[in-house]
Amino acid sequence: HASEITPFFDVQSSWQEIDNRLEPAANIQNFFQKRGRRAWNTHMLWSLIPKSSVAKYIYLIRDQRDAVLSFWYHLRNQRGAGGDYQGTADEFAIEASRGKLPYSSWARHVADWSKAISDERVLFIRYENLKSDLSGCIHKIANHIGVTTVDPNIVAKYTSFEAMRADCSRYEPISVNWESGFQFFRRGRTGDGATAFSSTGNEALQADATKYLSQLPESTRLDLDV
Repeated sequence: HASEITPFFDVQSSWQEIDNRLEPAANIQNFFQKRGRRAWNTHMLWSLIPKSSVAKYIYLIRDQRDAVLSFWYHLRNQRGAGGDYQGTADEFAIEASRGKLPYSSWARHVADWSKAISDERVLFIRYENLKSDLSGCIHKIANHIGVTTVDPNIVAKYTSFEAMRADCSRYEPISVNWESGFQFFRRGRTGDGATAFSSTGNEALQADATKYLSQLPESTRLDLDV
């Protein structure tokens, strides 16, 4: 399962305390040892992530409205703690823009990671580019982490949205419960968010983007269409 290859960094079950310090849980240590490298998955801000001179970081960015729409579907179909969201897409957009949902607002998150734009340890990847040129993105990722013995076209064949959707039990989160009938790999398209919100929701998201991104220095400003 994907959680064995890239477990969540910011989940308590991923850790154990040994001699008054935190170490990866035993099962995760075993997964790492089998593959000869550590790989973590996280939603944390760049400012909160532990830094290492030998670590490599990859930040995936998705269009603001597409990302918020996807997260709305996610939380309204997730059951239990953190899920069961009952509001409309517009209400969700307003809450998201105000940073009232997990991991802060989209714009604040992007602005925080923008501080690492010149850091050679960090690779920025656009979701839209994954959709249009998956092999090219895989090639960039492989180079970034120092993997040379890989055929991007073969990897792309097994990691496209359609391939993962067909094999969803290997990829969908197993730490939460879902509404009966919900499919974690929903559509995976780009641009759906453009028509998902009313003027109220769109204005809230635009205000969030303006607040955090328009004030960034030119040297740290990402190429974002917001």
